[in-house]
Amino acid sequence: MLGNKFVLLESPSDVQFVTDVQDNAVVFEVTDFRGTFFCDHFRYKETIFIAKGNIEVDLKKIQITAGVGFGKQTLADGRDVPLIESVKVDMDIDRRDIKIHLHGNIWTDLGSLFEVFFKGPVIDMIESTAEGAMNAGIPLVGNTVMTRLDGFFPIPIVPNWVVDWETP
Repeated sequence: MLGNKFVLLESPSDVQFVTDVQDNAVVFEVTDFRGTFFCDHFRYKETIFIAKGNIEVDLKKIQITAGVGFGKQTLADGRDVPLIESVKVDMDIDRRDIKIHLHGNIWTDLGSLFEVFFKGPVIDMIESTAEGAMNAGIPLVGNTVMTRLDGFFPIPIVPNWVVDWETP
């Protein structure tokens, strides 16, 4: 697959931030996320049959929830700093509102007839991959930054001012 692009369409009114006291977290939720995936060129070979062309996938009614939870960790130097965890991560794509458009040679056209059979597994794979990336990525980025800063966060614009994240 060459020339892949993903265009996101969303409205600010569909975005919500809520607090989750039980998990000590801030939860970000988009309720009506939409987007279009484009692939300018693909080639798929199965025995002697070669399908090639381009793909356009319209995704509608995607709901994404991702929370950032806060705990405490002790660094190697003994400093206690915030521990960032992912909570309530979920992605749900409405299976009725996904349209796959395959364009290309005769084998591509024949494959498009079987779209209904592979749409479900493809959506399941997209959802699980996105959830896995958010579950791993949120803590990785947050905790890496916190560890590298050693619990100190310089305040931009104000010289010599630093937030000390160390907990008492």
